[in-house]
Amino acid sequence: MALTLREHDQVTFEFEPTRWEVAGDALDGRYVLLVNRITEMYRVLDMEEGCRGTLTITEEDRYRGARFDLDSPKDHAEYILSELDDGRSLHWASIMPQQIGRHWISEIRGPVLDPEKLSDWASRRVWHWLQANGCRWVVGSSEVVRIKGQHIELNTWTIRNSHQSKTLWPRRLPDDFEPPRKHRRFRIRVPLNPQKG
Repeated sequence: MALTLREHDQVTFEFEPTRWEVAGDALDGRYVLLVNRITEMYRVLDMEEGCRGTLTITEEDRYRGARFDLDSPKDHAEYILSELDDGRSLHWASIMPQQIGRHWISEIRGPVLDPEKLSDWASRRVWHWLQANGCRWVVGSSEVVRIKGQHIELNTWTIRNSHQSKTLWPRRLPDDFEPPRKHRRFRIRVPLNPQKG
């Protein structure tokens, strides 16, 4: 599998609606740890073999090993990946190659930020970044953000919160209603990817 997955990326598999988040990798990226934060389940994806499964030795491991400790996610992720590094085998959920259906990236770099291609984690980071740079209006979930030099450009709705939609929009919205938008420009005062000191 040629796909490169990074921490906080999200993926789905063909014919499955479940979205998995990348929690870490091991052995030069061969094994990728996937976590579903709703079901608290995890899977290990073998990028070399194209298979996925959980750590398992006994029947008890097969049951408990499928659950991920969300209370100590870093510790549990390090434990699972260290076991793989030490040569522990996987119990395969499937021996057939698993195809990635969709891939949402966590890498958020300009000049165009398309929310349809960003993971939930990355989208939240972009929203907080917009707020830090002065955006006080509601932004639609599909609005593309463009970085042009030292400025941000995007279309926002003309309301600042959901309460204003009740006072500024018609009480009964027609079926073809689209929220009024306005093109806005903000000066970048807070960098998108601040340098780690």
